[in-house]
Formats: sequence, C-alpha cells, structure tokens
Amino acid sequence: MKCLEPGVLKNSDHYFSTPSLLAQRLFFYLISAGHFYCQKGYHVRRKNFNSFLLMLILNGEFTVKVDEIPQQAGKNDIILLNCYQPHEYYTNSEVEFVFLHFDGNVSGDYFDIISKNQGLIFSSKNLIFLKNKFFEILSGFEQENPLSEAMVSCILQQMLCELIYGSTALNFGEDNTISNTMKFISENCKNPLSVEDMARQASMSKFHFSRQFKRQTGYSPYEYLTKCRIDKAKHLLKKTSSPIKDIAFQVGFESESNFIASFHSKTGMSPNKFRKLPF
Repeated sequence: MKCLEPGVLKNSDHYFSTPSLLAQRLFFYLISAGHFYCQKGYHVRRKNFNSFLLMLILNGEFTVKVDEIPQQAGKNDIILLNCYQPHEYYTNSEVEFVFLHFDGNVSGDYFDIISKNQGLIFSSKNLIFLKNKFFEILSGFEQENPLSEAMVSCILQQMLCELIYGSTALNFGEDNTISNTMKFISENCKNPLSVEDMARQASMSKFHFSRQFKRQTGYSPYEYLTKCRIDKAKHLLKKTSSPIKDIAFQVGFESESNFIASFHSKTGMSPNKFRKLPF
C-alpha cells in the first residue's frame, strides 16, 4: 500500500494489521509495517501510539528524542521505542528505513531488558538476519499474502531475542569467552567456585565479568552456578537412589539443609518430592 504521509516519498510502502482476539491473548502481534523513503524534514512527534516500534535504518540518519534527550542514529542502526511514551524522530537528510509497530505477549518486558542493556539505538552483529526478518514480514504484505499471526509472532520473538543477545556491545571476543566459562562452571560446579574463580577463568576483572555474564546469559554468575548444581541434582535424584545428603555434596552444596532450601527455592518443591514425581 502506497503511503501519503507528509515527507514520505511515493515509492514507500505502508501496511496495517488488526490482531485477532487470539493474537491479543497469546502472541506478539503486528499493528503496522512499512518501508519508507523520506525526504529531508520528515518529522514524527507522538504523545503515544499504543505500540512498540522497531526500525532499521537502511540509508541516511535520524535524530531520536525521548525525554527531550536527542540521540543520533545512522545507517545500519536499529531503533527500539516504547510508543506508549512521548517520543519523536526526524531527519535533516534523505532517509530510507523499514519499521514494525508491534505489541502483545511480553513486549514491554523485552523492551525494558533491551533498552536497559543497549539503549534505544544500537547495532547488531547479526544485521543480515534482522534485515531478512523485516523483509520476510514486508514481502508477505507486498504479495498480498500476509504471514499468519502465529508466524509473525515467532519472527518478532526471534528478532527481539537477537536484540538481547546480538548487540555489538557483546561483539569483542567475549561471546566465546562467556560460553567457555559457562562450560567451565557446569563441569566444575561440584567444586567450591567463587565469582573470582570464574572471572579468572574468563581473564576478566570480577566486575566486568559479572556484568558481561549477566548481560549475555540472563543469570548472575552465582545464579548460574546454582542452576548447574540444581540441574545435576535433578539428574541424580531421578537416576540414582543416593541419599539426599550425598547428592547435595556431590553437586557442590556445603550442607544438606542448604541444598534443600536452594532446591525448593528454584523448583517449588523438596528434592524428595521431585524424586517421587512421575515424568
């Protein structure tokens, strides 16, 4: 559908989608999407639009203002905005970009995590993947055969997950380092391990390691260590008849009581109850 918005050139496309009740209950859903070519002076200012906005700049640049703070975005940059809040973006040059207005499911939670870690404007090491996903959605509209709501939801979630784990802030050789450290923790979780030990394995300072580990995995180093111990304990509870106390020490807990408390905290049940559950 050709767009007639002020400042938008005639070769631009704009599409709309009205979500079903099922999509509103269960899915990430699309509200509108487009591929815009805009002239100098294109300016959008909104108090709210009841959606989240994901944009990829293909050429040119934007100034984005949220809370009256201007930020610059250029070619290959990604912009993520919470349009429930006042926002504005404009260009002093010609600009080409693709965009998705979406909502639903846990969109707000994704926005909070991504904006906290990366801000509102950032790049991705997997730009081709994201660009292909934009055009996968757009091509369905262009061919008058839109993707199903379930498929769109899957694509949106893939994109949001990529934004969490694929920012250039993580692309300095640390991805493999953290991955290797996760393997080290899993293989050595039965031993006493401190955050200092993990950071030393990763050749990072304790503070830098903790921050990068949390950013990439969603766990603090200690939370991940506990997860590994609990996961190994689950296996032993189901595959052996070893006493609870013995399992506690085998997976690295200092006492049976500490193991039981941690297991209950993470699973909502005692180790003994878990052992008796049919799977």
